[in-house]
Amino acid sequence: MSTPLHRHAVVGLVVGLVFVAGCDVVEQALAGLDTEEDVEEAAEPIETEDPPAADEAPDAAPPPEVPDDAAEATDPPEPPDTSEEEEVAVDEEPTLATPCTADDGTLPAVSPDTVERFEEAAGDLTGDGQPDRLITYAAADGGFHLRVETAAGFMTETTLDHATAMAPVAPLGAAALGGDREVAFIVESAGPSGLGISLWGLHDRDDDPCALGRVTIPDHTAPVTFTVGGTVGQASGLGCSEVAGAPALLVRTAEQTGDGAYAWTETAWRWLDRDALIFVAADEQSIPEGDDLPGVGVLECTGVATPS
Repeated sequence: MSTPLHRHAVVGLVVGLVFVAGCDVVEQALAGLDTEEDVEEAAEPIETEDPPAADEAPDAAPPPEVPDDAAEATDPPEPPDTSEEEEVAVDEEPTLATPCTADDGTLPAVSPDTVERFEEAAGDLTGDGQPDRLITYAAADGGFHLRVETAAGFMTETTLDHATAMAPVAPLGAAALGGDREVAFIVESAGPSGLGISLWGLHDRDDDPCALGRVTIPDHTAPVTFTVGGTVGQASGLGCSEVAGAPALLVRTAEQTGDGAYAWTETAWRWLDRDALIFVAADEQSIPEGDDLPGVGVLECTGVATPS
């Protein structure tokens, strides 16, 4: 509510305006003022802030900083370097220890220049995975010798007491017959029924692990050589094959009977690195005349040459 003092001030203001501007202007001014408070509010200036210029627009807020570890976590992993392949070490198959070394035995060297009828082949008679030299030669007295020179330098030899000068004495090679050590096949003799093939090995005996000796059937009545060949009505041969899951020597014979058929027999033997052959199995058949006689008249063993 307006006080009397305020009203006197307003009246004085209006009278002053009448003398200066006239009554019309005063009436227009009073029409726009309902109360004394309105006049006072109208008289007070309104402060406004000037809008920023277009070229003075505030800078955009910078993007939030990302921690270094977070940035590294979002980076894609680098692909592996495949420019150079890594070398893969391949273990070489170890060589088995040989039971026969150079310290066990040495002999004077022999060669085609120093002896007659020199012949050579190879076979692993020690079972160490290395080829050994098998040598036959004629001595000065006319006899024949078999020499074994192992890859480790061990040397031993023996006399071929069944060899004859008319036979093509020579080593043919060696084959495994069930043990770790191979058996040497030697052409030792010759006759009307074919060639006499002897078998030799380095016998692994307790008192002598490198004893060179014959490998034969455990029968004192059996010959020490095996015949490969034949005549009319009879033939023999040798072979090597697996029998009962292990290598074995196959001894085959065929003999003609009265009715013209052949009684064919095959026996299998195994050698376990020492002493005589061990019997494994036998097979007998009657084969009609004119039919093929399996395995007779030939020597068929891997690692052993065909005798000529």
